[in-house]
Amino acid sequence: MNDEVNVTPLCKGNYSVSKRPGFWLHELASLLDAGLPVNKALLSIVESLPKSEKPMVEKAARLINAGRSLASALSDCSMVDDYTLRVLEVGERSGRLAAVLKQLAIRADRNARHLTKLKADLTQPLIVLVLAIFIAPIPDLFRGTFNSWQYVIQTFGSIALFFALVFVARFLKPNLKPKGSAIPLFDKLELAIPVWRGLKIRNCCNSFLESLELAYSTGVPLHDAVKISVTTINNKVVAKAFKPVPRWLSAGLSIAESLSSVTYLSADTLAAIRNAEFAGELGETLSRIVRQQHEYINLDTEELTAWLPRIIYTLIGIWIAIQILGGWRTLLNLGI
Repeated sequence: MNDEVNVTPLCKGNYSVSKRPGFWLHELASLLDAGLPVNKALLSIVESLPKSEKPMVEKAARLINAGRSLASALSDCSMVDDYTLRVLEVGERSGRLAAVLKQLAIRADRNARHLTKLKADLTQPLIVLVLAIFIAPIPDLFRGTFNSWQYVIQTFGSIALFFALVFVARFLKPNLKPKGSAIPLFDKLELAIPVWRGLKIRNCCNSFLESLELAYSTGVPLHDAVKISVTTINNKVVAKAFKPVPRWLSAGLSIAESLSSVTYLSADTLAAIRNAEFAGELGETLSRIVRQQHEYINLDTEELTAWLPRIIYTLIGIWIAIQILGGWRTLLNLGI
C-alpha cells in the first residue's frame, strides 16, 4: 500500500471531517509524527475545520484527556466509520498510529474521488429525470384529463416522492438493522443488483485484505489480525462467509487453508496467499494483492460511472415515449 495522497497545506476552513476525511487524517498523522500528543494534535486542527464541526473535535480531545483511546473518542463523536474505527484500534495496539492514519487518509481520499466522480456523472441524468417528470403528463393536460393545478401537484408530487425515497435509502439505512445476527435487508439487496454485486464483493474482500495486511505488517498476531479484519467488511452477507476463518486458524490450519472456504475470494488470490505463506512473504504479497485489487476497483468504478448514466437515460427515454405516445393516441382517437 504505497499509494500517495496529495494534501494541501492547512488553512482555516480548508477541509471538513465529514466531506474531506483524508485531509484531516493525514494532517493528524503528520502532527503525531512531529511528536505532538494525540489530544494536542486534535486541538491543532480545530481552527482548520468548519465552525459546525469544531465542537465534536474538541469533545474528542477532552475524552482523550480523560483517558480514552483515539479510536474510542472519535467513534463516540461520530467522526469515523466502522472500518476506520477497527483499523485505528489496530494502529493503537501496534504502536504505529501515525502510519495507520496515513493509510486511512489514502483510502479516504481515494473513496472521496470515486464518490465525487459518481455524483458528477449522475447530475445530468437527474436533471433529465426532473424534466421528464414535467414533460410526460403534457398530453394528458391537453386532453383535459386534469387541469393546470392537478398537473402541478402531480409533477411536484412525483419529484417529492423521488427525493423522499432517496432520503429513506440514505438516512434510514443505519436504523433498519435487524436484531441479533440477522442479515439486514439492504445488505442482501446490494448483492442482488447485477451491476453492483461484483463491485461490492470486490470492495468487501479488499477491505478485509487491506486491514489484514495493515495489522499483520504492524506486528499484530495473525489470528488477531484476521479477527479484526473480518469486522471491517461492511456487508453482513459477505462478512458471514469470513467469520469461520479465525476458528479454522485456531484449529491449526494455515491462513490459505482457512480462507479457501470463502467463495468470494478468487482462486488467483488464494494461490498467491498460499505461495506467500510457504515462502514467508505474506505481508509483501498481501500488499501487492491489495494494490492490484485497487486497480481493478478503479476500473470497475469507472465502468460503472460510464454506463450508469446511459442506462438511466435509456430508461427515461422509454418512459417518456410510452407516456407521450399513449397520450397522443388517446387524442387522435378523440379526434382532437
